[in-house]
Amino acid sequence: MTFSYLPKIIHMGFGFAVFLLWLFSAKAAFALFLIYTLTVFVFRKRRISFRDDQLTTDGLIYSPISGKVESIREADGALEIKLHARPWQEMGIHMPLTGEVREVQREKNIVDKASNLPGRVSQLQFEGKAHTLIKIVFDNSVIGSRPQVMIAPGDRARRQVNIGYMPFGGKLSMILPKESELMIKIGDDVSAAETVLASLNKD
Repeated sequence: MTFSYLPKIIHMGFGFAVFLLWLFSAKAAFALFLIYTLTVFVFRKRRISFRDDQLTTDGLIYSPISGKVESIREADGALEIKLHARPWQEMGIHMPLTGEVREVQREKNIVDKASNLPGRVSQLQFEGKAHTLIKIVFDNSVIGSRPQVMIAPGDRARRQVNIGYMPFGGKLSMILPKESELMIKIGDDVSAAETVLASLNKD
């Protein structure tokens, strides 16, 4: 549904269960309704405004998740920014830039529930308009789950677009070109599709 990552069957199931319980116990029905409300809050989907100027935002890399900047370092000739999303934060994953999905790496022997494809997603690679490549590398969440994504190689999308979610939060690393100009520092809070992480230097 548009306001939640939960499938419609979950909402319908909760509604039917609350109705049945109400016939026997109003208190039990109210308790179940509170559980449903909490579940919807945890799996809430953030509303993003798409009213921005693509010319002025060209070359900017936005945070794909809401969370905190945990570390920043140079590694293997690239810039690595590690972000940490807490379980209570909105769990959506958004396009960090306008461009094309070049690669989707998956773990073996595990089926991704979101796409029903073999292998849960462990890494994404995107190519921007200037043919710049950036990566998102996912860590396991607190409960050991991987992100659920709804994209495939060759897909094109603009920044801010929702491409999946991280159940109960987790960590990911943004791998950017070494020459990128940082716009954040360690300890900063970031908002998905709003906070600028870095600017890609143009020749």
